[in-house]
Amino acid sequence: MALVRSRWIEVCSRFLIASVFINALPSKIINFQSTANWIASNGIPASHFLLSCAIILMISGSLFLIIGRPLRLGAILLLIFLVPTTLLFHSDLSTLSERNAFTKNLAIIGGLSLVANRAGKRKTIRKE
Repeated sequence: MALVRSRWIEVCSRFLIASVFINALPSKIINFQSTANWIASNGIPASHFLLSCAIILMISGSLFLIIGRPLRLGAILLLIFLVPTTLLFHSDLSTLSERNAFTKNLAIIGGLSLVANRAGKRKTIRKE
């Protein structure tokens, strides 16, 4: 019984992590041009291409995280998006809002790293 409850905690936790990315997707898609312009204004070349890649990483990584297969790949895809985003866009720690965004992203990076690490060590749950 404890294993079944543990499994539900894991599923809910993965959904909560993925919800951060799912929540950010609509504005990136609906406001694609203005988001690409904002990325370019930060000195990042090929902003349209990179934004398209970011959206693909966020969608596929979130889906893999939620369905649990391939779990490690889902976590890695989201890390590929989040680590550079954090370093490029939230590294100015002079304002409280940027420090909060940076710290929040570090926490999510930690959670995704745990998911990626644990994914290879999952055991089959047997109902007895």
